[in-house]
Amino acid sequence: WMPGRAAGATPGCSLTVAPAARPGIHAVVVATPGVSPAAYAPMLAALDARGVQARLLVPRPEAQAPETILHRCIPEALAATPRPVVLVGHGLGGTLAAEAVIAGTARPDALALLGAPLRFLPNALHDWLAERPIPPGSVDLPALAGATWNGRAALDLLLGGSLPLEPVASTWLRHVAGHARAHEDLDLALDAALEARELPAWIGVGALDRLAPPEDARGRVEHAEVVRFGLARFADRDPGHADLLLEPEPLEALAAWCARRPGIRVPALEESDRSGG
Repeated sequence: WMPGRAAGATPGCSLTVAPAARPGIHAVVVATPGVSPAAYAPMLAALDARGVQARLLVPRPEAQAPETILHRCIPEALAATPRPVVLVGHGLGGTLAAEAVIAGTARPDALALLGAPLRFLPNALHDWLAERPIPPGSVDLPALAGATWNGRAALDLLLGGSLPLEPVASTWLRHVAGHARAHEDLDLALDAALEARELPAWIGVGALDRLAPPEDARGRVEHAEVVRFGLARFADRDPGHADLLLEPEPLEALAAWCARRPGIRVPALEESDRSGG
């Protein structure tokens, strides 16, 4: 599957273009600002293998103000994608997807999150961002590859592991710094939104994910199917944050859930099922 690229109506937001749409489930995957689209290739491949027609929404630095992503980029991407459509996100891309559902700017047919921080981000991340002067414009994340904070790789604090990177808007980093303190009850707000809209939802969490600890979703988001990945499930090791976007087990589970059409009516497929096709 080799996507082309089409610019959305909002400058700086691009949406990959899949081949001609066919009946079935579609997905819009929200990329985390600063993470290269190449990092999402395994997720897109897993969805495609299950017959889910996925498109990647990439907010470029000029469109990385959170209000732009929430109120323009995500709604426009959903409007440009055939229904039914699942809104998908990993990491802070998943947090953006959840916030859009809570705000009502996104009205997908289902929601699937993988390692999405839904409460406080770690204090270490907040402290590192607070101590670092964030220049205007954009920050070249790849140039920070060797930076450390209290003996830890700085980018590990921000991304939870090694992922291919791109420049990121300073406004986005300031938003992340604020997020580290501001969203204690995002999980409860998401749960209320899922219940009110009867929206099918799936949340995958990693046993050793320090950016999105599993306890932030398990037992707190009651109106979603929450799956923990680690030795207690079927992985051969406990996955961290970046692992959830790279390892086959969580990606296959996410894709399988999307493909099951949970609570989603697909008329063309239902007619095929009745006729024995």
